[in-house]
Amino acid sequence: MGVGREEEEQDRIVRTQDGSWVNADAATFGYQDLPKAFCVFREGLFDNPEVRVRVGPVIGRVTDSTAVVLVEMDTPCDLVLNVARVCADSRASGAGKGWQLALVGAAQEDAEVSDAWTVEKALTGRALESMAFVATGSFSVCHGVEARRPYTFVLEGLARDTAYIVLLSNVCQEDMDRCVARFRTFPGVVESVNLVVCSGHQPPLRALGAANPWQRLHNLACDGPEVNLTLHVGSIMDVVPAADAAARELTDLQLYTKGARKDLERRAREILRGAYWDAWGRHE
Repeated sequence: MGVGREEEEQDRIVRTQDGSWVNADAATFGYQDLPKAFCVFREGLFDNPEVRVRVGPVIGRVTDSTAVVLVEMDTPCDLVLNVARVCADSRASGAGKGWQLALVGAAQEDAEVSDAWTVEKALTGRALESMAFVATGSFSVCHGVEARRPYTFVLEGLARDTAYIVLLSNVCQEDMDRCVARFRTFPGVVESVNLVVCSGHQPPLRALGAANPWQRLHNLACDGPEVNLTLHVGSIMDVVPAADAAARELTDLQLYTKGARKDLERRAREILRGAYWDAWGRHE
């Protein structure tokens, strides 16, 4: 259904921190204001203690006007995806021109990060409490989701070269605070890219501790200049144990009768899903 002009104007009126009402273009808000209704989001942010996040939000492909976000819940719910536009955004300057690779893998244990990565705080490394947000360009999307099934949201109409954060509503408060994603759209003309590459993840993730490749990637993105792209070359999760266990479920010929077939296939799918749950699921 189309949005009328009067409704558009109403959408652009927001409540400021002192309680007054102003045009959305003239107001900025802090992270602590995001849960409040009629600030950045019409409904604000609200929790649901019965719903937990299993995976995500994970940012996929980003262009100059679109972004893909993946999420998976452990309970059926009407998930609300909130996208807040960041303003007053500090930018990395000077360093990082051209292509720079920072490989994360067993072969690069002793690799040194280039001195050119010593720049201002990247978007990933900035505290949410230090950011300011605007209602213009921010939006919420609600979609019914099933349990233990990944969903992708394609965000369109984003501003070029602009930072956003993604927050979830109608999930438990712990996950509302913990499960926050960030990204920046590309400019219209890309002159340089800062790139990180990962590959060859073999051991079980939970046994890695400080060697957790995802944590190392996160630390690199926080400490260096802004990373524009993460390239997954291959073998980014340990699927061999899960594949072997799933195969054993399906080759148990004594149980693989017509009546038990669906249950065996369901158990095999759950085992295979465990591979990416361990890699991208509920852990720091």
